[in-house]
Amino acid sequence: MSQYTVEQFASELNLPVDLLLDQLKNAGVKKSDSKDELSEDDKSALLNFLKQSHGDSQKPKNKITLTRKQNTEIKKTDSTGRSRTIQVEVRKKRTLIKTPEELKTETEVIAPKVILDDAQQKIRDQEKARHDALMKAQADDKQKAEEKKQEPKKTHRWNNS
Repeated sequence: MSQYTVEQFASELNLPVDLLLDQLKNAGVKKSDSKDELSEDDKSALLNFLKQSHGDSQKPKNKITLTRKQNTEIKKTDSTGRSRTIQVEVRKKRTLIKTPEELKTETEVIAPKVILDDAQQKIRDQEKARHDALMKAQADDKQKAEEKKQEPKKTHRWNNS
């Protein structure tokens, strides 16, 4: 691993040396001259500082922007009877922002509301039992019909003797 000087690193990044020295100072790396050498740890400290200062943090985003573009064509005839096609592009942008109250309720577990009381549940259970009985009867009828189809047909011969 080769060691870079501050000056070489600044030329690689296309930055002025003074700006790079200021950024290194703000990142907590103690370099005061362009001839000082930079280690990989110094570079990673600078990178982490720049990520934090430019908003690349690991915080969850509270704002989502949705964009939609819709293209349509309209066919229109003018007064002379000539038909023209007009291209229409509609762009919609919608931004959704979570408020602090929504963030609080998102973390809480809300107990489900009881919609059915005992009488309603009993009625539903009876309906289910009746439905199951009808389904079983239909299945039995279908099975009997298929068994009838499987039976060989009996033919009668009439002898006139």
